[in-house]
Amino acid sequence: MKKLLYILFTVCLFTACSSDDGDDNDNNNNNQNKEFKWNGDWNDPNDPNYVEGGYNPIVGLWEDTSDSEIRFKFSIDFKETRYIWDKKTSKYVPNESEIYIINNTAFRTDRYIYARYKFVDGKLLLNQLSNSGKIMDDKWYEYKKVKE
Repeated sequence: MKKLLYILFTVCLFTACSSDDGDDNDNNNNNQNKEFKWNGDWNDPNDPNYVEGGYNPIVGLWEDTSDSEIRFKFSIDFKETRYIWDKKTSKYVPNESEIYIINNTAFRTDRYIYARYKFVDGKLLLNQLSNSGKIMDDKWYEYKKVKE
């Protein structure tokens, strides 16, 4: 199952999985295609919410709390890199990188993959949106910050 999830992660930034629990599926269906308002690029001087000096609260290396073989690095220069654990070398190896733009509620990669984010108890929670920016479900993936 972890390998299947990894494959889905490489196809798009974050995958939304449904559970076998009927209640979760009902919640997912209620939120499907719910509109999400993109709040602009807060690092673009032409954006009304522009933050002088830069805005990038997700900078750092983040490890999936449910699968330690997956990590994401968000850099100061707005590059998101996915890392996977290589059992042969016993090291994390970069898998794929993208450039992203960010605001106070979400980020968007250069391939138009949207994800909402929030912080809870020092952890980064991410929720993938559709490529058109619609909320697909309420599944939030949890990441803890790790040393680089």
